[in-house]
Amino acid sequence: QPVESFDSLKGMALEQWIGEQAQSLGVTIEPAARTALITAVGSGSWRLHSELAKLTAAAVNQNPPRITALLVKELTFTTTNPSLFALTDALVAQNARAARLALAKLLASGEAPLGIMGLLVYHLRTLALVKDGRETGLAPKLHPFVVSKHQSAAATVAWSTLADWYERLAAYDWQVKTGKIEAGIALELMVHELSQG
Repeated sequence: QPVESFDSLKGMALEQWIGEQAQSLGVTIEPAARTALITAVGSGSWRLHSELAKLTAAAVNQNPPRITALLVKELTFTTTNPSLFALTDALVAQNARAARLALAKLLASGEAPLGIMGLLVYHLRTLALVKDGRETGLAPKLHPFVVSKHQSAAATVAWSTLADWYERLAAYDWQVKTGKIEAGIALELMVHELSQG
């Protein structure tokens, strides 16, 4: 079901909401992890819920299932990372060389492969919202900076391409979470495939 928007929540109220969302997903999240998550991704409820779903997948096998600050640090990074925008733009342009370079920069900065995969999914969803906004004339409920960074790609990417990418991303995500492939290898294969069309 859709996530209601509570973007106006701040401070303790927002942290409490994060705790409730985590509980609904079947895990707990320690206070330090809540703070780290807000610092990394902001107060947008849609993005927070998306990150919580990703973190839950990584924490569910722990005993007890618990999202820690360390897990947030390993799997989450800011949406404004310039190399991530560069990666998205390179994929849209079908520029394999630029995509490999952007991915290398993300990995060299210490970002975890699983975190990059999760944020790539987020960027594609955001790209779809910006594209829809361009076509309908209705501004998406996103930060103006994020919208501006996606405008060029949104003008050129086809809906069929986005749909195909989502299917491929979901397939790789399932393989990683079921232990069929290592996250780093999956990420490199995925970027190679998407940059080839």
